[in-house]
Amino acid sequence: MEYKDMIEKVKALAIKNREAKTAEEKALIKEQMERLKAEDEKAFAVAVGFMVKKTKQDIEEQRT
Repeated sequence: MEYKDMIEKVKALAIKNREAKTAEEKALIKEQMERLKAEDEKAFAVAVGFMVKKTKQDIEEQRT
């Protein structure tokens, strides 16, 4: 899987996870994340790393 595709999928699941209200919803999303990771572990790691970097940048921008 291309990194860009994985980033978009992980990003979409992260948004769903923030919006989830029940433990069952969060468990389902975690399961989906685990499937993505199993599909392509390297692309998953790159996607998560990208999101961490982006979040850090967003926080730094908000502080200034």
